[in-house]
Amino acid sequence: MFRTHQAHMLFTYRENLFKKFKLSLLLHLQNPEDFCFVVFACTACLGFSLMTPWFWHWGWVDTAISTAIGAVSQLFALLIWRRGQGLVWWSQVINQIVSIGVILFNATLIGGVTSPVMTWMAKVPILPFFTARRI
Repeated sequence: MFRTHQAHMLFTYRENLFKKFKLSLLLHLQNPEDFCFVVFACTACLGFSLMTPWFWHWGWVDTAISTAIGAVSQLFALLIWRRGQGLVWWSQVINQIVSIGVILFNATLIGGVTSPVMTWMAKVPILPFFTARRI
């Protein structure tokens, strides 16, 4: 009983958080595709931003620079997306290219095809199924 109540509270809290975030977007940007794009791009930007100082601290300067460039590029993609008016497609392309580029660059530094970084390549091609406009 107690665990079920906790799970329900957590689910309700998460759902309310998503609703508040979605309502904070402009009215024409509240569709599911735009919402998913914002969530994916923001989490990528946050992840790259948090990894950059950590990599720098451990002396992986090339990796730190690539994640910093990735974070700035994700912010640029978000700005293009926010501008809208036919540029949404370009923001999604930038998002995909930056994500794949950072993953492949760091995979070459850490071990090539056998690199643990390559596991993230399974996520990137799936993103357009959630963010692309449907005809």
